Amino acid sequence: MWFFFYSSTWSREFFIVAYPLDIAQYLVLIIVPVGVGMATRWCMPKVAKYIARACSATFLISIVICSVLFLIFHIDHFKAGWHIYLSAFLLPFIGFFSGFLISFILRLPYDVCIAISVAVGSVNGSLVITVALHSFAEVPEVLASVLKLPTIYALFAPVEGIIWSMVYKTVDELFSKGHPALCGTGSV
Repeated sequence: MWFFFYSSTWSREFFIVAYPLDIAQYLVLIIVPVGVGMATRWCMPKVAKYIARACSATFLISIVICSVLFLIFHIDHFKAGWHIYLSAFLLPFIGFFSGFLISFILRLPYDVCIAISVAVGSVNGSLVITVALHSFAEVPEVLASVLKLPTIYALFAPVEGIIWSMVYKTVDELFSKGHPALCGTGSV
């Protein structure tokens, strides 16, 4: 979606963002690890908990290290106009809010509203950057322009996710005291 909305500012030329074989490769790279994780959780739930804890800690450490290294080696990706920074900053909040609002209007349970909100507000910035690197490798000047928004977004998203989780905890505590039926767990 990002490429569709923002591509007109990069170039008037026609680009093929991804070939069918590339799309299949991306799907395999996503689906295989998810499938292994689901199978592990289904077959060995106790082992899956330990794996999840270890992977969570490793993932957090790798995010910090990769972000710092990316900042050091690709500082030119952050030379963007204010409108790119504003878009990257607002994108997660708009996603969180719109996901929650639409699911709340559809009268879904509160915990389901929160799950949908997080899913809509959390775009995988790393995946977008990888697709851009692969798709626009032959045109470096376009690639540099394309990478600005997802790079800046990838820095804002974790911070805004932490803010959103704190807001969730606060609202959950407030509503569970006054309106326990609203914050009750629902069936997913």
